[in-house]
Amino acid sequence: MNRPVDETAPGWAETPELGNDTGLRWAAAAYQRLGRIPVQLAVWPSAFYFLAAQRTARESSLDYLRSVHAMPGGAEALATRTGLATRPGLGTAFRHFVSFGRNIADRLALWAGSDFEIRYRGDEHLRALVEAGRGGFLLGAHVGSFDMMRVLAARYDVPVNVVMFTRHAERINELFERLDPSSATRVIQIEPGALRTSFEIRACIERGEFVGILADRLGLFPGEEPLSVPLLGRQALLPRAPFRLATVLGCPVLTAICLRAADGAYDVEVAPLVSGDRLAPRDRPARIEEMARGYAQRLEDACLREPLQWFNFYPYFTSPESA
Repeated sequence: MNRPVDETAPGWAETPELGNDTGLRWAAAAYQRLGRIPVQLAVWPSAFYFLAAQRTARESSLDYLRSVHAMPGGAEALATRTGLATRPGLGTAFRHFVSFGRNIADRLALWAGSDFEIRYRGDEHLRALVEAGRGGFLLGAHVGSFDMMRVLAARYDVPVNVVMFTRHAERINELFERLDPSSATRVIQIEPGALRTSFEIRACIERGEFVGILADRLGLFPGEEPLSVPLLGRQALLPRAPFRLATVLGCPVLTAICLRAADGAYDVEVAPLVSGDRLAPRDRPARIEEMARGYAQRLEDACLREPLQWFNFYPYFTSPESA
């Protein structure tokens, strides 16, 4: 893992999903018939399977974990969460996959109607926008559980329209829809090369609604040059479109990170990224860069807080691992 990742190589959108239809159907049936505990127990053999059989995911996990380990405070955070004080190896990667499995199990439970203890921090920023009738962007990531944002939206009775690359997530999304047909979450489906998505996002913002985007992966809006940002002592690429659209629309942007705590509860942290003032076209590029770097810093903070809750299992960084 000491060479740069080829920026032209296939990314997450071309990477097969971890799991298959049979496994997902089995998990759903097991949860509905047996309850949460058996599904949680199945996480361990599933994690071992992915560690043994999914080479790209395994190597990407180790690359990420070693980047965390090299950061100030990273080794201590990993030791706290894994019980391992050595440089990340297969044992740490296995625990990383277990954490991913628990995330999927919790998603199943949430969509099936189970309640979770959720602790909020900073949600007054969202409440203020709702009371003012202003819409905005909620930027999440494949860190922790963005599904828990459904609960945050219900808390303030505000529509959240989730921008989703459904070709990649289709199997899991269909499964969750079967588990909770009454879900009011709205999905804006991305159609590569079409302008319809941008117009739908604009309409949502103008109605005073929120648009949720997981802005840590490329491929959401193909064709745009990505943004290179520092992350965990490395360089990584972020999609330009979420930051560009928010800047053009002049709407507020909040980050929303939801991490699973050691006691099984979820800690939601909402924080403003920009207030949403309109800028002249000449000033927009600098704002876009500023937003992307601020977002990356929020991701880094979350990774150092809960290092096993990063769920991007493909080559993510574009610069070599630090020595």
